[in-house]
Amino acid sequence: MRKMIMTTALILLFGMWGLCAFADDQGDILNELDSYMDSDETKMESSKGIVGQFYDHFSGELEIRSAYFMDSAFESSEDYLNVEDERVTGKVRANWSSWMGEDWWSLHAAGWFEDGTEDAYSGVTQFMTDKENQIRYGELNELFFNLSRGEAGFTIGKKIFKNGISTIYSPGNLYTSADLSDPVNPVQTGSWQMSCDYSSEDTVYTYSILPFYQEKKLPSFGSRWILSDLPSGYSLPPYSLVAGSPEELLEVLYYYVDLLMNGRFIDLINNNTTIAVREDLPGNGIGDWGWFGRVKKSSGMLDSFASAYYGPAFYPVIKLESKIGSATLTKETPKVIQFAGGFSTTWKGTELHGEALYSYSPNDHDDSYLNYSAGFCSSIEDPVILPGIKKIDFVIEYAGEVITEDQSAKDYILSSKYTRIGRNDILASALATITDDLSLHYLSDFTLSENSSFQRIGASLRVMPGVVLSLDFELFQGPPETYFGRWHNNDRIVTSVKWSI
Repeated sequence: MRKMIMTTALILLFGMWGLCAFADDQGDILNELDSYMDSDETKMESSKGIVGQFYDHFSGELEIRSAYFMDSAFESSEDYLNVEDERVTGKVRANWSSWMGEDWWSLHAAGWFEDGTEDAYSGVTQFMTDKENQIRYGELNELFFNLSRGEAGFTIGKKIFKNGISTIYSPGNLYTSADLSDPVNPVQTGSWQMSCDYSSEDTVYTYSILPFYQEKKLPSFGSRWILSDLPSGYSLPPYSLVAGSPEELLEVLYYYVDLLMNGRFIDLINNNTTIAVREDLPGNGIGDWGWFGRVKKSSGMLDSFASAYYGPAFYPVIKLESKIGSATLTKETPKVIQFAGGFSTTWKGTELHGEALYSYSPNDHDDSYLNYSAGFCSSIEDPVILPGIKKIDFVIEYAGEVITEDQSAKDYILSSKYTRIGRNDILASALATITDDLSLHYLSDFTLSENSSFQRIGASLRVMPGVVLSLDFELFQGPPETYFGRWHNNDRIVTSVKWSI
């Protein structure tokens, strides 16, 4: 109750600030895409010792965030599913990062502390891999050494792994994990790795080993984000599930909203078959490691890359094995071979970029497919065209997919196509700078083949150096069985205050 009162007060306070922002003569560019494109840190000389460097290079951000959901959560007919229906939620999060080092080595660390109104928080960082789905009160997200010798650089430790070149949606950026407890505000998490970079003139060669697979954290059991509703008129008898399976089933349904509409699964339930739902994640043996190589080249105004990968996939698939009277439904992470490439260039002040990834499933446990995106970034600074606006930066991209071979392995009933994003989408982002302290922003993803969409529109106001207030409206549209449509009851108003030091 105390947390709800606090977050309700924050909604009212920040909402008033947000409305005032539209009439205020202050403003600044607050680029929303910074959350997707964090730049590498640059070393600075320090006159202090090693420990003093860690203090000198320390940076932090405190965010207080609250949300008001416009609709109630769906009402489920399932006895095992108790959906949280808090219309007002909130959280406090403190991000931090720092580093220390000398000319030939450096040690970097970053993480956060967090608490909120959801009943999903427990413990702190798990070493190497975290097999539990709880949100951690304290997370050490990055901890890695950089070693350099001549043209070669080595990275050992836990670090966010980035690939790809596109701005909003990158098909090739799949070799990482994420906290998806708030699905439309994903947080990239670090991956344990051993990487080597070798520079030769304008070309950089990278080779990486990713020895520990980290599963993505999904919304908690009972969260209004876990699924929108079960198919109309259908109820899954609780006695059909063995102990421990309801939680696993809800995680499966996070990815596969249409799962219960599969004929074979429904037939088993109707025949009083006992179902066990399980998750099969990659282990830590060499056979489960990820192997990655990339070449990046910069020539004049053209940047390009090509990469190759073998290891666990980013998206899961579903396997259903049955025998008389019982069956096992498994969410599995298959092995894949993937090739990616892309480019970015500038033409008449407009940045053009394109990227593609081909994913091959060696054992047909998943589809083999080509996923691609292309788009452009540009800016308008013309007081005649934009009266009262200093500048507009905008990005438009199209993402599409071609399946070259369907999933066909025995007992595999659902491929990752039900979970893959960017299959036929128009994505857009815009940032309008009104004054040095006030900006308006917009982000959207329209899934054309599903007639569904996500849109975010809002404003940000810097009230003093280092302190920014934001007000956002997030809207979901589409049929319940679609990626965004399943959250049609989660339209919300989000307010936040960020203090950076």
